[in-house]
Amino acid sequence: ELRNASVSILVRRIHINVGPNVSPITPPDGDDTAVVAVEANLAIANHLREKYQKKLFPDRFFVVSCAVAGPPLSHLFQPFRFYNGNRGDSSSLAEALSKEKWATEMNVTSAFGPGPAGFDFVPVIPLQDLLDSIPTDLEIEFLKTDTQGFDLSVLKSASREAIRRVTRIQSETYSAGNQRYAAQNNRLVEDWIPFMAEMGYELTNPVKDGKVGVLEYDAMWKRVD
Repeated sequence: ELRNASVSILVRRIHINVGPNVSPITPPDGDDTAVVAVEANLAIANHLREKYQKKLFPDRFFVVSCAVAGPPLSHLFQPFRFYNGNRGDSSSLAEALSKEKWATEMNVTSAFGPGPAGFDFVPVIPLQDLLDSIPTDLEIEFLKTDTQGFDLSVLKSASREAIRRVTRIQSETYSAGNQRYAAQNNRLVEDWIPFMAEMGYELTNPVKDGKVGVLEYDAMWKRVD
């Protein structure tokens, strides 16, 4: 539990970032908010731990090295596939459908160490476990997911009661016909909006005219109290 971490400041609010890669959300200046960054790429997780947890935001930034998804993947080690250059920006638990360069170029070397040979095995936990590990007297103010096709699977791996601990949610979604990974339902209109309505959230940044065809869309959701 976060409460058991060795912290020297009083934390009252939590922001969770699932799939940050090398650009995580960070704690607000002079605030009592801590960030929990969940990163499956172990080299990137080590980078986040050295730069953000140890140097920039000690006691306010915590790194968890795993992937997040629901059954049948959770509570097992699963292949995490590396895509898109030396940082693996488009890496995912799912197999990429595209045959473009970003989805086929693997074996690389970078500042983060030797490049992956296609995939690595990583532990997978459901969002339920992550939320349950945060003490109930802490406010979970924000959850951001960027998990390359698994965003809806992340949310569905927690109960409605657990999800509604979160005030605001940002999720990477796809438009119809733009699924980038196999066996994933992550479309904004067809998949996300009905599910989030059931969870009791409203979309605060609706897709505007001319934007429906975008490949990726960061949807913003607010809990309806």
